Order: sequence, then C-alpha cells, then structure tokens
Amino acid sequence: MKLVKSVRLRLTLWYTLVLASLLLAFSIVVFILLTSNLNQRLDEGIKLRSVHLSAILTEAGTSGTLTLDTNEILNFQIQQDETAQVFGTDSVPLLSLGLHLDDSLIKLAIGDALRGKSAYATTKTQGGDQIRIFVSPVLHDASVIGAVLVGRETRGVAVTLDSYKSMALIALILITALAGGGGYFITSRALKPVRYIAETAKVIGDGDLSRRIELTDGDEIGAVVLTLNNMFDRLQSAFIRERRFTSDASHELRTPLSIIEAEATLTLEKTRSKNDYKKALSLIAQETTHMSSIINDLLFLARSEAGKVNFVMEPLALGDFIKDLTMDVSVLARRKKQKLELKRIENPIILGDEIRLRQLFLNILENAIRYTPPKGTITVSLSVQDKTAVVEVADTGIGIAAGAMEHIFEPFFRADESRAREDGGTGLGLAIGHQIAVAHGGKIKVESQENRGSSFSVSLPVNTPDPAAAALALNKRRGKAPKGFRLFRWLFSK
Repeated sequence: MKLVKSVRLRLTLWYTLVLASLLLAFSIVVFILLTSNLNQRLDEGIKLRSVHLSAILTEAGTSGTLTLDTNEILNFQIQQDETAQVFGTDSVPLLSLGLHLDDSLIKLAIGDALRGKSAYATTKTQGGDQIRIFVSPVLHDASVIGAVLVGRETRGVAVTLDSYKSMALIALILITALAGGGGYFITSRALKPVRYIAETAKVIGDGDLSRRIELTDGDEIGAVVLTLNNMFDRLQSAFIRERRFTSDASHELRTPLSIIEAEATLTLEKTRSKNDYKKALSLIAQETTHMSSIINDLLFLARSEAGKVNFVMEPLALGDFIKDLTMDVSVLARRKKQKLELKRIENPIILGDEIRLRQLFLNILENAIRYTPPKGTITVSLSVQDKTAVVEVADTGIGIAAGAMEHIFEPFFRADESRAREDGGTGLGLAIGHQIAVAHGGKIKVESQENRGSSFSVSLPVNTPDPAAAALALNKRRGKAPKGFRLFRWLFSK
C-alpha cells in the first residue's frame, strides 16, 4: 500500500501509460498507412504486368481475333509468385502461366472483363494461398476480343506487415521500459527537494523552530520553500511573543501578589496599631486594584483578538471629543510644567465606541505626558485626509529606540525595561489601543527619534451619516458640559 501511495511511482506509471498509449496509437497509424501503401504498390505492379501482356496480345492480333505469338509470350517472364491467363470471348482459357487459380472464384471477374470492365479482386490459388488479381479486357478497334488476368500472391505484403508488427511490439516494450526507468529516475530527482522539505519540516515541527529549509532554486519548489520559511518565521515570532507574554504576565502578576503576601505576613507577625493596620490594608487594596487592572486588560486583549468584544458604534463628533479629552489630561501636563497645545482640530463625524476610543487616546496622551520632561511640549491635531480622520499626538520627549519600534504594540513591552512600573505602566496600553483602532477599521502608527520625541497617529474612517444623526452627535457631545465650562473649553482651544 505504501508503494501505491508513492507520488513518485504514480507519476512514473502515469507517464509510462501515456507514453505507451501514444506509441501504440502511432504504431497502429503507421501499420494502417504501411498496409495501404503495400497494397497500392501491389495493385500498381500487377496492373503494369497486365498492360504489358495486353499490349503483346494486341500487337499479335491484327485481324480482330485474339491470336497468340509464341515468341512474344516467351518474352513475358512470369515470377514464381505470379499468374497470367488469357481468355477468349467465350471465357475459354487460351493461355495459363504460373500459379493455378480456382476457376470457380474468377468466373465473375472474367465475365465483367469481357463486357469491357477492369477490376481488382482477391482470391485463392489451388494451393489455398491468397492472391491479388487484376482482370482487364483486350481491345481491338474499340471491340473486346478477349480478357487478361494477372495476379501476384500477397505473401510478400503479409511477411512485411508481420515483420513490422514484431519490430513495433519489441520497440514499444523497450521504449516503454526505458521511459519508465528514466521517468522514475527523473521523478526521484525532481521530488528529492520535497523529501528534504518534509524531513526539515518534521524537525521544525518537533520543536526546533530556528531551522529553515535551505533551497536556492528559483522554480516552483523554491517558491514553496520561500512560503514555508516565511510561515516558519511567523510561527517562531508567534511562539517567542507567546513565551514572552506568558513570562511578562507572570512577572506583572507576581509583583503585586508578592507585595500583598509580604505586607499581610508582616502585619500578622505581631499586634499593631489601628493606623498600621489601615496602612497595610490600604497597600493591599492598592495592589489588588493594580492586579485587577492587569487581569481586565489581559481579558480584553484575549477577547478582542478572538473577535468577542462588543463595540457600541454610534455617531461621534471626533473633534469635540478630542478637545474634551485633551482638557481632561491638561491637569497632568500642568503638574509637570509641560505645554499641551491643540493645533488644527477639524470635527468629522465617525462611527465609534466612545468609551473604547477614550481609552485609546487617554493612553496615548498619558504616555506623551509621562515620557516628556518638564517644560516639554505636547501637540494634538486632527485633520481629515481622503475620508480618513487622522489624530496625531506629538511630543518632545525621550523618544523610542529604533530597535524597539517594531515591538511597541506588543503586550507588556516597555521601551526601557529599567523603569519602575510606576513610571512605565503595565505595558498593555498600546497593545489595547492597537486592538481598539483595528476594531474601528483604522490603524495606529508611531514615528520617533531617540531624545527628540515621538509622534503617534491614529487613522479612523470618517462616517457620513444623515444630517439628523450628525446633528445629534454634535449636540450630544457639546451638551455634556455646562455652558460656563464650554466657554472655558473654547478659550482653551484658542
């Protein structure tokens, strides 16, 4: 069964079968053409002999009757496999040379010849051998004065055809055998890279993800190898990310658990004052909140990647939304003596989940404030480009190293691992932000230079709702703040 399932054997069998079929068809066509050619040559030969004999008889008979000149007849040499007969008008044989025929089988042909018709026929000799004959009338002044029959055995044609069939059969067997062997060898050579690919893939599947298939051919196999190597690269990157994610998640959860355990153990060692218990419980509550936040973020990431997060999409005036959000975080910027500026802010209407978008942009703004030194500048702008709203947050902070740019949206990634978690956060914010942007049909990208600052831009598709829905979105956003606060916000935007 294993041999039957071999692609190499099946390809060879198909190749051999097709070649054998073509050779057989070619041999049959050649046999038919050869048979027709040999029979045509046989007919032409006996017809020429008949014309020669008729000419002798015509020259000999000048009186209107058929007479035989013995000297001329003797010059007409007859072969061993031939026959020649001359008949008078009464169908009586006047001359018979060579092989003897069965008279009962040629009477009809002789009668037709005496009526002026020439014809070919195949009959038998008295010995039972097959013979081809040509019967024609002998004419004198347009009158039939007799008939001539010339024939030759078909044994020569049969021998030639039998020889051809034997040689064709031998050639067919030899060529098919050689083609099968050569096809098997060529197929083995052609499938050798496939076996190497399978063996290497097995090694990779067993756990060695660093291995790659090394083939440099630019053919179809090379294209498959390139595709497989790219897939292995993605698999290796996915495994590395998963391993790092598991390690980082364990580390992030272990830290607050260790603090909780240490604080609880230390507090229970001896009786303490009410104030000490209050401080211990406060610290435990703080770490519990931090740990709960990490777990909730991890749950959101997992559900988002699985497409199980429900986003409440509603018309949203993005410009007003960004202005409100910027005002909310301006307190943080003032604490660090930073300058938070609003540049050109257009007000397109988009379909979005306001709570999730707030989470996205708050994270970007808080990161900009966290990593920008005092007296630094943070700029927020919103423009519409080709039906796409682009929100850009640029800062003059510490920037991001070039090697960290490709990992910036991975969970638990921190550009500077030496920072304390109080400064660096959990490392989940940008990963969550990326998922939120993708869920809204948008994208997020970053440009940064170390020690010169970073620029995060979020692109979101602009929705074109009916005028009533657009007006509702604008009124809903602007109606959230009291009149005095809206005046303050307007002054701030200036």
